[in-house]
Amino acid sequence: MNKHLYLCHPLVLSSPTLMMHGHMNLKYTIFDFIYKRSNESWDSTFNNTDVNLMFNSFLNTYLRIFYSCFPLMKIKNNSNTISWITSGIKTSCKRKRELFLLNRNNNNPALKKYYKTYCRILAKVIKEAKRLFYNSRILKSDHLEYNK
Repeated sequence: MNKHLYLCHPLVLSSPTLMMHGHMNLKYTIFDFIYKRSNESWDSTFNNTDVNLMFNSFLNTYLRIFYSCFPLMKIKNNSNTISWITSGIKTSCKRKRELFLLNRNNNNPALKKYYKTYCRILAKVIKEAKRLFYNSRILKSDHLEYNK
């Protein structure tokens, strides 16, 4: 079982920091959440006759318990670091963007042909970089099984 639990929360801050609800000790947190929910009286929810008031009461109680068990935490977001993207690929992508902007406002057929060729070559380079990166990760893995 994973020791870390991060429940998605829509509050996203500027990269590379992310705000999420979570807790480091998963087993304790889930038991605590279940315990607090089961020991809640829920009287304020069921004593109302209006459905909207009942729902709001339920939601407030549920979220109060949820936030007490899964506090809002700052975690480091490493999703911006994609290892197979080299500085050459970044430079080529910037150049592709420049060519796109030039091509958008220009009817030069030679420029359009050059842009398409550039895109095709860049796509092949990216595909090969991904292939090499993930193949090396697989070969370094401890969990290789060979079918003999």
